[in-house]
Amino acid sequence: MEDNKINKNRDNNETFFVTEFDNSIENNKNDEKQTEAKESINNFQSKANPVNQQASNKNRNINGKPKYYRKSNNSEFLSKKTALYLSIFLVASCSVLGFCAGMLGVDYSNNNNSTTQNSNNSVVQTYSQSTSYSQNNSTKNNMSIASVVENTCSSVVEISTETIKTNDSMNQYISSGAGSGVIIDQDGYIVTNYHVISGANKVTVTLNDGRAFQATIIGKDSSLDIALIKIDAQDLNPATLGDSEALRVGENIVCIGNPLGQLGGSVTSGIISALNRDITINGETMNLFQTNAAINPGNSGGGIFNANSELVGIVVAKYSSASIEGIGFAIPVNDIKAVIAEIKEYGYVRGKIDLEISITDIDSSPEAKMYNVNSTGVLVTKVPENSNASAAGFKIGDFITSINDTTVNSVRDFRTALAEHSAGDTVKITVKRGQTISSLSLTLAEDKPN
Repeated sequence: MEDNKINKNRDNNETFFVTEFDNSIENNKNDEKQTEAKESINNFQSKANPVNQQASNKNRNINGKPKYYRKSNNSEFLSKKTALYLSIFLVASCSVLGFCAGMLGVDYSNNNNSTTQNSNNSVVQTYSQSTSYSQNNSTKNNMSIASVVENTCSSVVEISTETIKTNDSMNQYISSGAGSGVIIDQDGYIVTNYHVISGANKVTVTLNDGRAFQATIIGKDSSLDIALIKIDAQDLNPATLGDSEALRVGENIVCIGNPLGQLGGSVTSGIISALNRDITINGETMNLFQTNAAINPGNSGGGIFNANSELVGIVVAKYSSASIEGIGFAIPVNDIKAVIAEIKEYGYVRGKIDLEISITDIDSSPEAKMYNVNSTGVLVTKVPENSNASAAGFKIGDFITSINDTTVNSVRDFRTALAEHSAGDTVKITVKRGQTISSLSLTLAEDKPN
């Protein structure tokens, strides 16, 4: 079934000790020298003549008091000599004190500078510790972005499509498209979005090494927007499927794809912004995770990898607006594992419902006029011939109002109610046709490939 309404688009807290310059010994020496200087001055004033500092120290009594000399005829000479020594001593003392103060300042300054630098380095250490923490809590080692890319880039492929279309003048033309895909095994199976290859007459896959192959479409699940294609190639590097249930908000991820259909192997990075977002795209409500990694047209079907180089999601959509940036969405890989297995074995997902009819939301009067109807609601726009829906009595222009007595106001309401059933079930659907209300019994068809 197809819809006509398009809704696209982290301490090693190092303690830094400031090692202060220890000048207590020098201060003791200086104090002693200063005391001796004072005693020398007192002695000089008492007509005492200390010869020099060493003599003074050597001629001290046991009680620590200096010996005194009698006045001699040489007193004037000794006075000048004493003054000279005293001057030299004072200059030397000042030099020592200045040197000590200078060393103290330099040491303090160096230690301050060292603290600042180490504080800056701790940012790197914090990051490394965060990685180390994750390693201790994971069965595998976290890697740098470059390492993740080295391990996974050859698993992501470029996909180009050609679709034959007919214009209003009944002239046929070829429409080209592009997207991305991820190799999932050595046999050449590749997972991508269904909307990437939908309706394509030719699908070409180009590997990271430049080799190109024509691909065969194996099957799809339109409700998940997943398709499986296959190429006949050797020496492939399939992605390792991770566990999307283990994802955490804020976790680092790497996105690899083919933006603009021309830049294959492009890498962007970001985080998991949110989990379990219910997003409706083309009438299908899907449970997706959100990321701020840059996503552009052509990234659809590309891979999102965790820090262990494991595939955790398939890119599917982004919010597109001039005022919105960094809001992209991906299908959790756990949601597609069983689907992939079904498609590989059977070519389709057994038990999936094919509603057969096409429906769309009519939300406003302008939309109603465009479809030439007078009401708003869930409008039936296509009823295939020889289908269960046709046999049940559906007609183009019908408005669906309920399913099994559950009121339906939107396509999303309808699909939510339908999800409670399986292929083969019979449901009662109420429709409004003009002024007439009718109840139709529809046996739900299984969505099988043509």
